[in-house]
Amino acid sequence: MITDVLVSVDTAMRVDLKEETSGKVIATLYLPANGSAQWTPRGKTKFSAADKHLQVQTSASGNIAVTAHYYSEA
Repeated sequence: MITDVLVSVDTAMRVDLKEETSGKVIATLYLPANGSAQWTPRGKTKFSAADKHLQVQTSASGNIAVTAHYYSEA
């Protein structure tokens, strides 16, 4: 269960947070150069299948740092 994602970039870009394999976009962030944003879902954000990972895809080349906070409902 994802609780928070912090994203920082050095180049203006769109950042898609996606579910691994299915490619389902769960959030999109539009960031300016040298920008950062925190995404905190209001409700439960659960992937459609167990054991899937968060995938981050950008619209441009540049440096990016992503910190994801989560917990497991095993």
